[in-house]
Amino acid sequence: MYWNVLYVVPVLLFIGLTMKYLLEVQAFLKQMADAHNALWHEMGAPQLKFQFGDRSYQNAMRYIREHRFSALEDEVLESHYQTIMKLEKSAIVIFIVLFLLPFAEFFMAAH
Repeated sequence: MYWNVLYVVPVLLFIGLTMKYLLEVQAFLKQMADAHNALWHEMGAPQLKFQFGDRSYQNAMRYIREHRFSALEDEVLESHYQTIMKLEKSAIVIFIVLFLLPFAEFFMAAH
């Protein structure tokens, strides 16, 4: 019975982190569009959309992860960046926990 709770809690956390992550990325891109419009257009005017063949979002995520916006010295972008990176790391940890839970359940049942 308690194994079900151990699965539900990380899944709900992962979903919540994913939603927060998408909102932070959207806020980052909106700040880029508002405060650094020329650069945003140069990047292909990326938006939070998923279309086949549209590389602007993928390129924007690479731009964010590589911290290439640091020369802009924009505190709002930096704040969104810090949150995005923390959310990514947290989601990875929760994903690993979800991956390892079946093994833990198996070994606990075997003993």
